[in-house]
Amino acid sequence: MKPITFFAHRVLLASFAALLFVVIAAGSANAQTNAFTFQGRLNDTSLPASGTYTMKFVLYDDPAKGNQIGSAQTSLVTVTNGIFTTVLDFGETPFVDGQALWMEVIVNTINLSPRQQVTSAPYAIRTKGAARADSMSAACTLCITDAHISGIAGSKVTGSVANATNAGTALDSLNLGGVPASGYLPTTGGTVTGSLNVGGVLSGDGSGLTNLPGAGFIWQEILGPAYLAQPNHGYVANFAAPVTITLPTTINVGDTVRVSGAGTGGWKIAQNAGQRILTPNFTAVGNWTDNKNWGAVASSSDGTKLVAVVNGGFIYTSTDSGASWVGRESSRAWTAVASSADGTKLVAGVAGGFIYTSIDSGLTWTQRFVSAQTRALASSADGVKLVAVIFGNIYTSIDSGVTWTLRSTFQDWQGVASSDDGTKLVAAGTNSQIYTSTDSGVTWTPRDSARQWWSIASSSNGNKLFAGSGQIGTGGDQLYTSTDSGLTWTPRRPGVYHGVASSADGTKLVTGYTPGSIYTSTDSGVTWTSRDSIRNWWSFASSADGVKLVGVVQNGLIYRSSDSGLTWTTTSPKGTSYGTDGYITGVQYSAVELQYIGGGNFMVLSSYGTQPIVN
Repeated sequence: MKPITFFAHRVLLASFAALLFVVIAAGSANAQTNAFTFQGRLNDTSLPASGTYTMKFVLYDDPAKGNQIGSAQTSLVTVTNGIFTTVLDFGETPFVDGQALWMEVIVNTINLSPRQQVTSAPYAIRTKGAARADSMSAACTLCITDAHISGIAGSKVTGSVANATNAGTALDSLNLGGVPASGYLPTTGGTVTGSLNVGGVLSGDGSGLTNLPGAGFIWQEILGPAYLAQPNHGYVANFAAPVTITLPTTINVGDTVRVSGAGTGGWKIAQNAGQRILTPNFTAVGNWTDNKNWGAVASSSDGTKLVAVVNGGFIYTSTDSGASWVGRESSRAWTAVASSADGTKLVAGVAGGFIYTSIDSGLTWTQRFVSAQTRALASSADGVKLVAVIFGNIYTSIDSGVTWTLRSTFQDWQGVASSDDGTKLVAAGTNSQIYTSTDSGVTWTPRDSARQWWSIASSSNGNKLFAGSGQIGTGGDQLYTSTDSGLTWTPRRPGVYHGVASSADGTKLVTGYTPGSIYTSTDSGVTWTSRDSIRNWWSFASSADGVKLVGVVQNGLIYRSSDSGLTWTTTSPKGTSYGTDGYITGVQYSAVELQYIGGGNFMVLSSYGTQPIVN
């Protein structure tokens, strides 16, 4: 026999690649085995080989080097006119992991090169292992998804079932004690046939059960001083001392809580942080706290986003022009607040505390700077340039309040305002002159005379300015206007005006006498019209067009107007104080029902007996 040439090797191996395939092993027509048929063409030099050759077949995990996979297969193979056929069986193991494999063929001790990659056909052996899925072994974790299952007999399910919420039909009886299953149908619409017999004891509060007779609402007698309420529960306070029922911390919109007093101690409903009880059907009883010591109010340019602060309370924000309010941050001595034009960036100050900033319309706040005694704040339209007047000094920021720079000398500052670009500023205080700046507060120039200045407002370009002066309780001074960026001032209307706000163009103004009425002007303060009632008006804010206005009353309510101040309505719903400070109390034989309406707010649906006291 002539030796097999290198050229023949290449021809042979090329034939392997073209003719390699898998067939069902002989004698296995109805069952799958690991064997497969291998065919190829062998040339001896340039002629088709004929005769018997010793062939060895070896699997590797690399086309050139690598590791041998499984055992080698050696066979005496008959070759006829260059064509041979043999059956190989490497077992199942080499193919179950789907790794790439290469076959090396050795003919009469001569290694044919290169190795040939095994194509996908042999991996059909792995399908034989699918039968093992019935055992659901640990090796099958996550290997079967919902898409692989169209149905399964209930008899094949054993052990605990984690979640059968969406079971459609249960054909077998669940024999636990004798109660017909028809009364306990799942809310998802499935059908239970047979009987569900309950004979043991079900523990827990039943809050997860639905559509059970008598289980829609649960009453519980409280015989101690305190209890944490659960949604859709009622509590009978039966104790000699007041029973404190704290509202649930986790609750869904529409859930209710009821409390009634059976014991002589009565009851108290306490709140968690971020909660409030609205009492629209109550009259003012006890410590009525809708009247708050409002410190200041600010508005976005379109008048939809508002922010107001309480001296000794919370920050409140509104996204619907003041129709509803949400309490934010913590109870502090808030005295000042300012807003960017879009209402996103806010800055607020505390008396004897810090300055805080927000970049999400007041949802969260960041402590920035020890302010000592913040009196007023102003912001550029983009919220980047800020100015704060503090007892004794003026500070400015050019990075939205992250850092602050001391600017002024000592004055008892009370008010400050800014142009939209933050370049032109105006500030004033008691027993001092008005000061203006045209370089974002780096330098200041005194204007007009020393007076008891309280409030300052500016048009968007900083050309029109408005300032209120006067000592409260002494008859007052005047509201002054300037049309030349504060160079000269003209007195317009007598009174003590603690707050003043301007439209962007400086034509529409709103101010309030303390105590007195609201006054509005549509000609930059030349003439004024009295509006609303006599109150202690403290601070005002205006939309850019001067149509939407908001004003706060010291130790009073918030009022808003959507017609440039022609009419005013209160926007504070009656209710408890915000957060843990708020509560309502009731006496023996009185009751109240609350429903959660979202946003931390509970609303009184009904009450019975002596009306509760609201704090």
